[in-house]
Amino acid sequence: MAMTLDQLSTVLHQFFQDKLPGAGGATPGSVLLVLDGLGIPLTAGEFGVGGSDAQQQLLSHQRASQLADQLPAMNALKAGWYVKQQGSRLSRWYRSVVTQSVCTSPTDQDKAAFEARKAAAGEALDLNALPEVAGATPAGPTVDPTGVADTLYATGMAPPNWYQAGADVWETHRITGKDTAPAAAGTPLPVPELDVHLALEPRAANPTLAGPDAAPGFATMPLGAVTGSESMVALLPTPPGLGALIGPVGPPPKPPGFSVAFDYCIVSFDRPWWDEVFVSTGNWSVPGFGRAQIASGDGGNPAAAVPLITTGMVVIRNLAITAAWTDSDRQMLSTDAASLGPFSTLDASFNDQTLTRQGMQAIAWICQVPPALPPAQ
Repeated sequence: MAMTLDQLSTVLHQFFQDKLPGAGGATPGSVLLVLDGLGIPLTAGEFGVGGSDAQQQLLSHQRASQLADQLPAMNALKAGWYVKQQGSRLSRWYRSVVTQSVCTSPTDQDKAAFEARKAAAGEALDLNALPEVAGATPAGPTVDPTGVADTLYATGMAPPNWYQAGADVWETHRITGKDTAPAAAGTPLPVPELDVHLALEPRAANPTLAGPDAAPGFATMPLGAVTGSESMVALLPTPPGLGALIGPVGPPPKPPGFSVAFDYCIVSFDRPWWDEVFVSTGNWSVPGFGRAQIASGDGGNPAAAVPLITTGMVVIRNLAITAAWTDSDRQMLSTDAASLGPFSTLDASFNDQTLTRQGMQAIAWICQVPPALPPAQ
């Protein structure tokens, strides 16, 4: 069956998941691809381009750490979207786990071995501590010792210089309405249909272990079924207070055909401060937490604190979406909407029937199912 625009996320998800060896599954170590709920605009300046070599080296590690350290919010994740938790970081949970962990084995030999592993894990954290800095260079932030606000942990990226203008790491992909929309497979999480996301408050959920998640910071506007010969958006009810985001339309003109094109780069994160040997050891607990309360070790039933570990991202640029847009569609996507599914529409423009956005943006996150933390009671 030919694909409709609202099914684009399924095709998009499958395309990038196929790029990840062994993706799928729900056990610890399984790799999952999760589409971003809004699309995250990125600029070269955020990674220090335009500053000195020293500034760029520090800021690229800092920005990578900020991106890799985020954790997905549970309520959005259950709907198939990646929306980061506010005020929570993987490194904060990990440091607490390392510093507060205690050995559960009764033997002196096991206790001594555990304390040695714990000390090594703490040393790796200290060696990779990176002060968070702020300021301004001609192209973005800069190194400013007075701007220290928090401690991050150095994180590498591969390819290392993907954000630079001349980086030869980008490939081009094009999707048309003639492509098929396969059923989502190999993932314990749902793959959502493409929706228009209207930002109410640019925030995400901040779950606690004791209570339910808050609602995500955007309203979802479903798209009507679209093919290359049908109108773009059907008249749909809107939530109270949002206004008539999508108005009634007359007979549509002959559509130009549906297609989505973009350049893409798959970026992976490396954490030299993460001690896999320590995490994989099963004879320790954390006072005040039950077994698997911080991380469940089950991708199909994740814990609220650390549902998944972010290990990479899919970045695109030069986005062009051609469809049978109506005047109201163009107005909404140019002014009101924050995103079209995982694609950010901030600063997007229309050229006849083509929506374009040239800047870089992260549209999906590569995640790994964490081991059960703590591993013992």
